[in-house]
Amino acid sequence: IEQLAGTMVYIFDRQGKLLKTLTHTAVGWDGTFNGEYMPSNDYWFLAEVIQDGNAFDVKGHFTLKRYAYNFLLQQTHLYLQVHCNWMKYTYFFICFLFMLNVYSQNIQVDSQLYTPQQLIEGILIDSNCITNVVVTNVVGGDFNNTDESYGYFDSAGTSFPFESGIVMSTGRLANVEGPNDSLSDDDAPNWAGDNDLENILNENNTINATIIEFEFISIADEVSFRYLFASEEYQENNPNTCRFSDLFGFLIRNVKDTQYNNIALVPDTQIPVKVTTVHPDIPNGCPAENEAYFGSWNGVNTPINFNGQTKVLTATASVIPGETYHVKLVIADEQIYRYDSAVFLEAGSFQLRTNLGSDRLL
Repeated sequence: IEQLAGTMVYIFDRQGKLLKTLTHTAVGWDGTFNGEYMPSNDYWFLAEVIQDGNAFDVKGHFTLKRYAYNFLLQQTHLYLQVHCNWMKYTYFFICFLFMLNVYSQNIQVDSQLYTPQQLIEGILIDSNCITNVVVTNVVGGDFNNTDESYGYFDSAGTSFPFESGIVMSTGRLANVEGPNDSLSDDDAPNWAGDNDLENILNENNTINATIIEFEFISIADEVSFRYLFASEEYQENNPNTCRFSDLFGFLIRNVKDTQYNNIALVPDTQIPVKVTTVHPDIPNGCPAENEAYFGSWNGVNTPINFNGQTKVLTATASVIPGETYHVKLVIADEQIYRYDSAVFLEAGSFQLRTNLGSDRLL
């Protein structure tokens, strides 16, 4: 648009918020708003074009794909070209130029892009109807400030079912990324387990627990979010799949109470989700358990570095509107640190619902 003096371009998010105004001399949009990286998503633009003394508007949308890896952002230019008919002439012009981050066929993770508060309030929840969101505790592995065991993931352009979200692992975050060509098998000094997880699952001897705790208030009587569990302990045609599993739970309670409820359950049961409760038939090992919720065995060309995964599942909890609830997201190794696992929480999926009563004819 540098040749179209007087032209203005406005960029908006899906809710209509103005993110950037560009003049004809602008170099483009860098994908940020108030200094913060905008997530991979669809965005809209309005170009008020001045060309050969004529004024007209051009509207459209585009998709921003973000690839973040250790803050080394590889970027390329994308030109949007619009075809217009004006006074029986055909004009081709470039509306605007912005920076678009390159992505690959494996998910990308970043432990530094967002704080824990931003991960919960801005990535997982991202709703004005869920208020007073405060992260109260975070625990993870100590990798000498080189990595974390939790963070943000972006899977845009891959076959992974979530485009982005939060991932929590029992190992290094960097080892979550595909391809599935190595064993995620990490440990860290003094990385303890979690008593609350052990108590509610009636298990013991957990280690390497990654924990994020937060509180919130809802205006509705039910909240839910979508997740997927993946593990190196899924071993195809191996009886060990029947015997070993890391543990995780989504624990929730009213702040007035002391007892948690675990909502990471096999649908319509009280069975916690783990390798030994969700798998297909294992020859010479054990019969299938809740096979309908098993996703896949993962080969080398998989966007995550885990041997198997569940299908997308939904965690749901009943709450009292207007009251404060405490949530503890936790995943841990059991017995030994070997064979890591991870749980992926879909961005923006922490939603609320309410019961409006019986249907009525008006």
